[in-house]
Formats: sequence, structure tokens, C-alpha cells
Amino acid sequence: MKLVDFILRREGTKPLLISILQSAILEKEALMTMSSIFSILVKLLSRVYQDQAKRKRAGSPKLVSARSNETQLQTIEYWNVFLSTTVHHKKKQSSLVESSGTSSPVAPPSFSQLSESTSDVQKENRRDSGALEDDFVLLEKSAPKTQVFNLEDLDDQSMKSNELVYLDQEDICAQILNPKEGESQAQCRYLIALVLDLIRCLTSETLRVKSCVFQLLIDLLRRTNSLWRLHQLLHNRVIEDSFHIACMLLSLEPVYQPCYQIALDMLKRIGGEELILSAFLARGQVIAAVNLIQVPRQRPLKYNLHDILAVAAKDDDPTVLFFVYNFFVKLCTKPEDTKVLNKFKTKLNPVSGPPTTI
Repeated sequence: MKLVDFILRREGTKPLLISILQSAILEKEALMTMSSIFSILVKLLSRVYQDQAKRKRAGSPKLVSARSNETQLQTIEYWNVFLSTTVHHKKKQSSLVESSGTSSPVAPPSFSQLSESTSDVQKENRRDSGALEDDFVLLEKSAPKTQVFNLEDLDDQSMKSNELVYLDQEDICAQILNPKEGESQAQCRYLIALVLDLIRCLTSETLRVKSCVFQLLIDLLRRTNSLWRLHQLLHNRVIEDSFHIACMLLSLEPVYQPCYQIALDMLKRIGGEELILSAFLARGQVIAAVNLIQVPRQRPLKYNLHDILAVAAKDDDPTVLFFVYNFFVKLCTKPEDTKVLNKFKTKLNPVSGPPTTI
């Protein structure tokens, strides 16, 4: 604690601070000590956000948020993983059954592998935008004091907010708490405790927890075969609902099948019916997709008619295409929809019954 206190009062010591925290985690420092360190880092981060908010109210240039681009790129990565695993999962399982007589789930990419494609974009965005104005919620009261580190000591002119040594949530997750490949189960369980304590510290300071923290927590649960704990964490609102987390849970379905339903429930809560529809079609559940479309809602659900009919045509039951076809004949009235329906009219099985006249 005293060493961290000393380093935080010096300029340009951020690499040294990261190195010391990495060593402390490697040596499995006591959770109480690490909790105190995280509390200091979060209070300091809250101080930086407050100073930036004051400059913004004083008329300084508006900060450009890079979080939306970062989250969008990572969400696309996880959604592509879900689609690829859904399409090739049956082929992979069948080949394993033929070769060994038993099937085993195909593990999705790890946290570091899925984040590698967007790490450069994240670094560039953070360099250009600084702190993100939409990533924090200010509490209208001063930060409480601690016995070792007092934020009021940094109010002098020698240590301005832009000169303070602080770690944002991305730095903590990527450089301190991110497990290495082949990390032991015991070490991953220790990291889970640290991540949960980090979430507690951020919540106590009313700072919005970024998706990278939840992403790291879920990846650690996967490494320790503890994804069953997601039910409790979501029930107690430890993990917040978001499109990014929902897509990540969809990609974990081969490892833990309930993740699929957990992701659908999350998308339902945040209004992601389009993604739910895409997930149904990716699994070949065309009847569930049609039932979702016909649910009354204020805003019509966007869908691709050709994709739905194509999935119905691949079904082993010929009556599925017949009923789906007749459903959209009554629903769709646009000329372009009529052209799509005419393409699938010839694929109808005569045994199923004559199609409705358009």
C-alpha cells in the first residue's frame, strides 16, 4: 500500500505501477490488500473524471467518445463467432463422433484472442479522445478519504489532473487482470475475486463499469468451468445487460448451452429483437422466428424475407415451408416481397397443399 501511495505521487510512473501490480497478483497478494489498492485507483479515476467534467462545463472542447466504435467492433467479433460456431458445430460434432465415437464441445476463442483484432483501434481511440464522457456517472459529493491515500493532497498546482498517474478500466483489464494462456485454475479463481472486487469499487464510486470488465469476468468463468455462476451474477445485476455481452454469451453456447437462453433473455430486456430473430434463423428455428415476427409491437420488426424462406426450405419437414410461405403471403404486400415469394413458390411440396394465390 505504501509503495503504491508513493508511486501515485510521482509523475511518469504508470509502467512501474502496472509492473508492481502484476507482481502482486502473480504472488497472490492478500485480497484485502488488493481491495484497498483497487479502491485507491478507482477513487483517483473518479477524481480525473470529475476534473474533466468541470473543464467540459467551463467550455473546453467536447470529448469525442470512442467507446461506441470499440463496443461495436467487439460485438461484431462475438456475433461472427456465434454464427460460425452455429453453422459448423454440427459438422464438427459429427466428425468427432465418427472418429472417436464421442462428441466434445468446440471451445470459442479466449478473451485475448477475441480482443486482439480491436486492441489497436481501442488504443488509437483512447489516445485521441482521452477519458470518455459517456463512461462515468458523477456523484454529487466528494470522494471519501482513506488512511493511506488522501485525494485532497493532490489539489496543489504541482499535481494537476492531467499529470496524475491513474489507470483506466481498460488498463486494469488488459495489463493487470488479463490471464495468460495456460493459467492455472487456482490463479483464475483468484482473478475472479479481484474482478468482482473491482466491480464493487467502481459501483461504490458510481462509475459505469465498462464492458471490458464484464468480458474479462465471463472469460475467467469459462476458464474455470464456472459459467453456471452467470445465473447468480445476472440475477443480482452484477453484470449489466448490453448487446456486446449478449453476443459474447451466444458465442459461448458450445461450452455452456444455457448461455444461449441467457443471451436471448438479455436481448429481450434491452430490445434486441432483430438479433433474437437472427439467432433463431442461425439455428434453423424458423417457426420461432415467425412467431417473433407476428408479436404485436409499436415498431415493426425488420427482417429479411429471403433468408427466412431459405431456412424454411432447408427444413426436413416440407410442411414448414408451406406454412411459412402462406404466412408471408398474407402479411407482405410490397412488390419486392411478391417477387421473393414467387421464387419459393416452385419449391413447395404438392403433398403439403396448394399455395395461396398471390
